[in-house]
Amino acid sequence: MTYSMTDEQRFTFDLKGWLMIPSVLQPDEIREIKEFLDALEFNPETLPERDRHVCGGACSQLLDHPVVVGVLNEIILSPGSLRDGDVPADAGDEAKPYGFRCDGWHLARRTYDPNRSASDAPPSPPHNGGVEMYPTHSFNVFNGRISSPVTRVVWEVNPVKKWMGGTLFMSGSHKSNFTIPPEHRQTDSPLYETYGCPAGTVLFFSESVCHGGPHWLDPEHDRMALFFHYMHASSKWHYGAPPHETVMAMPPKRRSLFRGVWMGVGQTNDEYSKENRAI
Repeated sequence: MTYSMTDEQRFTFDLKGWLMIPSVLQPDEIREIKEFLDALEFNPETLPERDRHVCGGACSQLLDHPVVVGVLNEIILSPGSLRDGDVPADAGDEAKPYGFRCDGWHLARRTYDPNRSASDAPPSPPHNGGVEMYPTHSFNVFNGRISSPVTRVVWEVNPVKKWMGGTLFMSGSHKSNFTIPPEHRQTDSPLYETYGCPAGTVLFFSESVCHGGPHWLDPEHDRMALFFHYMHASSKWHYGAPPHETVMAMPPKRRSLFRGVWMGVGQTNDEYSKENRAI
């Protein structure tokens, strides 16, 4: 299966800095992932040691899901940059490394607390956006091609009701030329947008858009969201890598998401190994 962005999706991502694609996962996939995450968090001893990581087990398939690959191939790679790896054109698709890396990962599980005070600090206060950004996060469009070199992918494993605790976005702030005023760095600012979605939805957002995680307000479901952080194959932001055993349980192409970070002229950095891993 291959996936390509539509013109409307490109327009929306460029305009807002984030994009939602609902109902990507099937019910049996969602059930398997939820069971795995419950075991990982509450009974890790029931899992093989190689699977005791959010990038392992049933979640491993999400790292390079066809929808993720299709979108990231369009938005994370600037024109002229590495695209599906610098390998011979006649090489089979499985021989090509990805032109991007997975640089971070975490599970966000939040529970409704009826006793929480409205004044309590949110789990993830709004951040990024405006002019206070690192060069690595710069969002640009060149000749009709989007370049979002640092992109988050969020899998909503449970349903999300609008304004009940899903991620907040200050749409358009990824291209703002002015400092965001302090009063709009608060989750109650009227400038934020959010979403409602069914379980199995995937979201993409540029790290340069102002975003934050408010308190979870839905008593019916916990927030169960997987956040994966992607960058160009030659870039790294976070320290660390999944355990070697976790990566080696993956198909070879998926392992390339965790290969070392260097791009030498006349050299190749296509494969993952214990000696060539990103830490």
